[in-house]
Amino acid sequence: MLFVSALLDELTARYAVDRERIYATGFSSGGFMAQRLGCDLSDRISAIATVGATLTENVHQVCSPQKPMPVLMVHGLEDSGVPWEGSPDYVSVPETIRFWSQHNQCKEPPFSVEESDTTADGTRVARTVYANCQAGAQIVLYSITGGGHTWPGGSKPVQLWGLSGRISQEMDASMVIWQFFEEIYKQSAPH
Repeated sequence: MLFVSALLDELTARYAVDRERIYATGFSSGGFMAQRLGCDLSDRISAIATVGATLTENVHQVCSPQKPMPVLMVHGLEDSGVPWEGSPDYVSVPETIRFWSQHNQCKEPPFSVEESDTTADGTRVARTVYANCQAGAQIVLYSITGGGHTWPGGSKPVQLWGLSGRISQEMDASMVIWQFFEEIYKQSAPH
């Protein structure tokens, strides 16, 4: 984390970066990194969004963010790379969501919505939102029935380690993440 922190120092010194609006996102290993940034650099990162990633077991054991962290996760139920139910190395999706919702002190039960099935790609998307959290730091989970270790809305399967699965076209993960960060930006903008 020292490297990322030093990189942020360098970028904010050289460029007009709003230090209050720095976000982290990633897929698979990049998603694990974003989760870790949410744990270790919550004083510098405003929100995180991950696809096909959870907390790793070792990060989960020591994760203690300094402030509430808005989190968006996108995960396929048939992800063979980072299994929904977890593994010896990865915390399950439900446990990762539970960690963040407890950390953010979300007060109400989550509400879920089944998204419209618009393509015949063998996937379905459900959105679960944990709202009424401390400092407005909501948690959003997009679970993809039939989805693999892939980027929803993408066109190419993962080329590493033979991982793939169905690529859902029921949502565009890039746009969903952008909208999530944009909403956080609007909430934090001076009124």
